[in-house]
Amino acid sequence: MIDPDVATVNLLVGENKVGKPIFEEVPVEPVDGSAGVRVLATPGMVLNIAAGDVIELNPADGTFTTLTRGGNVGAHVFAEHAVVDRYIEEIEAAGGRLDGRADGLSTFTVPYGPGVVALEGIFNQMVEADSEVEWYFSNVFADDGTPLNWWL
Repeated sequence: MIDPDVATVNLLVGENKVGKPIFEEVPVEPVDGSAGVRVLATPGMVLNIAAGDVIELNPADGTFTTLTRGGNVGAHVFAEHAVVDRYIEEIEAAGGRLDGRADGLSTFTVPYGPGVVALEGIFNQMVEADSEVEWYFSNVFADDGTPLNWWL
């Protein structure tokens, strides 16, 4: 649940089967001296951005341009919350934070660096313990699978 006192924007996720746009409400804050806004929590459906990134929104259609990267990696874990909850302490110890949840989805943010490797190991442990678990980094690869390389 997004704090009602926090500003939000609606970002385009994609389209449904009949071509109607689907949006995700994402918490943001204004950035002084910029047309952009800083993303406060890694989105659960919108890909290629994470908490800390500064984006410029096209309010007419919900598309956006990433102006600067915040140095964070987003991760989506598809699993029952009870399964994920068993690993929360380890995730937090690696520098990760839980940004949001939906039915069967937990969204995390971790600063780029050694914590990312630790987080990857924790998520892989989840998969080894429960074959129903799936996860991926949400802002590391483009839609075609090529690395975004923003961390270089």
